[in-house]
Amino acid sequence: MSARLKWFGVGLVSLLVGIYLFSLTAHNTFTFDEWMFFTDRRELSFHTLVAGHNGHLSIVPAFIYILSFKIFGYDHYEVFRLLAVIVHLAVVLLAVDRIRRRHGWWIAAAIGLALALMGGGGENILWGFQIGFMGGLLFFLIALRCYERSLETTNLTWPLLTMIAVCLSVGSAGTGIGSILVLFFLTIRTPQWKRLWWVSVVPGVMYAAWYARYAGSDNTSSAIRAIPTFVANSASYSISEIFGVDHIWGLLMIGALIAYFIHLVNTHKISRNSLAIPVFVLFFWFATAYGRALFGHPESSRYLYIGVFGIIMSVSESVTSTQWTKTRAAKMVKIGVAILSALAIWGSHSQMKFWSDIHLSLSQTAVGQLSVVEAHRENIDPATIIQTIGPAPVLLAGDYLVAIDSVGSSPVQNVRELVSAPAQTRLAADDVLISLGIMTIVGTEEQFTNCESQPDTENSISVEPGGQSRFVVTEEVTATMARFFDLYSRGFNDRVLQPGNYVAILQADSLGGSLHVQFSDSSSVMICE
Repeated sequence: MSARLKWFGVGLVSLLVGIYLFSLTAHNTFTFDEWMFFTDRRELSFHTLVAGHNGHLSIVPAFIYILSFKIFGYDHYEVFRLLAVIVHLAVVLLAVDRIRRRHGWWIAAAIGLALALMGGGGENILWGFQIGFMGGLLFFLIALRCYERSLETTNLTWPLLTMIAVCLSVGSAGTGIGSILVLFFLTIRTPQWKRLWWVSVVPGVMYAAWYARYAGSDNTSSAIRAIPTFVANSASYSISEIFGVDHIWGLLMIGALIAYFIHLVNTHKISRNSLAIPVFVLFFWFATAYGRALFGHPESSRYLYIGVFGIIMSVSESVTSTQWTKTRAAKMVKIGVAILSALAIWGSHSQMKFWSDIHLSLSQTAVGQLSVVEAHRENIDPATIIQTIGPAPVLLAGDYLVAIDSVGSSPVQNVRELVSAPAQTRLAADDVLISLGIMTIVGTEEQFTNCESQPDTENSISVEPGGQSRFVVTEEVTATMARFFDLYSRGFNDRVLQPGNYVAILQADSLGGSLHVQFSDSSSVMICE
């Protein structure tokens, strides 16, 4: 089979995998850290580009988000969904190419398919914001390829491209910082070091200048003491997530890999170039541990993504195919790799589905919340917290409204009917309506008249937008409010009403639907005119 036909097959499979991954994020919108870019990174300026994000230099993703906001607005999140898939597949193809050049097409294709469908890294693959996190690895692999070409020629083009790739790697996220160390390690004390030393030193000086001005560290000695355990767990979780197996198997496999690498060192079968990937991933684990050991999780999907690629490529770089020269041995190795790849896809698929469900649920929640905020913008306190990451607020109502006014579009402007929206969207909308007092039941001292009718056959009353309903409670009763969500989901927005006079209120808006209040005992409620 010709190389051209093989690459055509790779392109076709990549397209099909990309379509599948893109379909897993259908109906998604901005989540988590993206809200900070949403409100703070919509205008192109020096500050918006170089400002740190959780300790990361994020020039590349910041530029992409700003440019996308300018071109597409806030109502085309599919742009970021597509970018995440493209960046991920680009990383896979670069890794596959390195494996192919050492072990041939068959092994590279089998491993590449497992990497493309790696459920353990689903958080990165299915979240647009992680183009920066994955970008650090992407541009590092590009830098390695450019460096290899630099050794084959004496012109300046490839060294310059190497330096640019390192800068882009570092400027994507903290995942790329290791590229400085690796390129320095590769270029120093080599025959061509006088010609190539600057490809890592220039990005290193630039990053150091940024770090001194915009970053810093508040780590304590207790965090430093936690680093070894964090690194060990990062390695074991990464290798166990390749197959979706228990953590203990990862520890055993890491132990075996360490023993293998010690053997390579002792027998002088390891080269400087083959250490590039291991040095990169080890630096990533140590740097992540330094910054996150006290409150991060080594099994986090975004960290596992880098670890899985690092481990698989490290093994590929250290194993040679010359020991499988016999036809039967070569066939057995290929069959073994294919089986392992199939097991990896099968074992980690549930994680991919998990992250797909998580981001869909978060997106549906955001749509419900933001639809209410836009519909009642005149009556909402700008300091109202709409989105949080844990206890930390990341989106305030006022900041959100300023942002959509500035850009001229919103993530929910194409939402037509909340009444027929997914359950999570309807639930979130009702939660905000109640928490902001837009639909509510209030007690009153007002004296009602003509209190003769009772709730309908479903023990409920209805209030149209902009209206209200008066009623009297004669005995303690439980009332459940709902406008868009399921009224019969007992426990949702239940409220115990003591005997007295009450008014059910729904402020006017264009969201559709009516407020429904269901009572646990209709005989204890009298509706008044």
